[in-house]
Amino acid sequence: SVLVQSGNFKNGNKEFLLAAKMRFGKNFALLNVVKTLDFKNVLVITYKPHVFNSLENDINNHVNFDGWGIKQFKEDRKLVPSKDKTTIFLSSAQLAQYNKSQEEDDKSIDVENLSIEELYKNLVPLKKIPWDMIIVDEYHYGTKTDLFKKTIEALKNKDTYIVYVSGTAM
Repeated sequence: SVLVQSGNFKNGNKEFLLAAKMRFGKNFALLNVVKTLDFKNVLVITYKPHVFNSLENDINNHVNFDGWGIKQFKEDRKLVPSKDKTTIFLSSAQLAQYNKSQEEDDKSIDVENLSIEELYKNLVPLKKIPWDMIIVDEYHYGTKTDLFKKTIEALKNKDTYIVYVSGTAM
């Protein structure tokens, strides 16, 4: 894959921005990076979860990705890391950052004195996965906030690649 051969990944950099026009094939390019690097656990996170449909279509309908798994965090919060096959985990940023049950919605909490785990209960199962790559889709939307930056910091480990993706001029 061209992205893998780029100086960014070859030189050991862990963060990459993929900005290209709509219909360029950003998802397909990134899925091929995942395949080339033989990654097993990839998280796609975005504030615009409607993008998951296109990604799922690419995975389910192309021979390059036969045998891959797709897990929607919205549908299954009991995440298990994949050891043998590539699994793409999908989560909206909103769901990853949501911290309260319905009963707790009206209670005030002292945000200043809470750990990241207490602040973001949904991060707990997401943090248990040793992410090979986190793809931040629709990067231009909502990801510049401190809340989002803390979320990504909480999810990554020293070996995690982060790819920011945008089809909108930055």
